[in-house]
Amino acid sequence: MNAEEAIAIIRNPESPFEECIKAADCFIISKETPLGYLVECLKRKGLCAEIAATNLYARTKRPRVDKTIRGVSLDPTDWTNYLREMNLL
Repeated sequence: MNAEEAIAIIRNPESPFEECIKAADCFIISKETPLGYLVECLKRKGLCAEIAATNLYARTKRPRVDKTIRGVSLDPTDWTNYLREMNLL
């Protein structure tokens, strides 16, 4: 699956859960994936969002509040604002 196929799956509200997870995994494999695609994954919620958030933290080096899952932002608006502030989006 390439990045364009993956983002089409993420953007389709009818896409099955399993396909969304495969699409999010596709983004982790490639460091060339636009950060905006990962923000789109956050909108899917659940495991897809957690995969995307983990990748966003790793790629941007954004500090976490703490080491627990509560210290991870899964909010697409928060990430969009952060990425714009850092001139990454």
